[in-house]
Amino acid sequence: QIGCVKFLSIALACAGKFPGGIIFPLFFAAAPIAHAALALLSSFLPASVSPVAVMSLMAATQASVTRTPLATIFMLALSSSSATEVSKMLPAVILSSYIGVWLSRYLSK
Repeated sequence: QIGCVKFLSIALACAGKFPGGIIFPLFFAAAPIAHAALALLSSFLPASVSPVAVMSLMAATQASVTRTPLATIFMLALSSSSATEVSKMLPAVILSSYIGVWLSRYLSK
């Protein structure tokens, strides 16, 4: 099941002209999941949390698969739009990427 979802996300990312082998398809797959989770929790969370939550889930997903949290932080910071205030999101992205790596190592034991 996961292999099919990965294959589909990589195929969609390649069809959408996203660069990268596994990196950007993981970002591409994590963003809609974060938006769906935020839609379910919209009555509890303010809308201003949305960009932080999306970037945090993207960082955690990417870092847990590739186990490169620092590179993930740099990729997200450099690929975000100029309208995004990265300095406000950076603490959450750093924490989520390192927690993602720790959790994947813990679950793989």
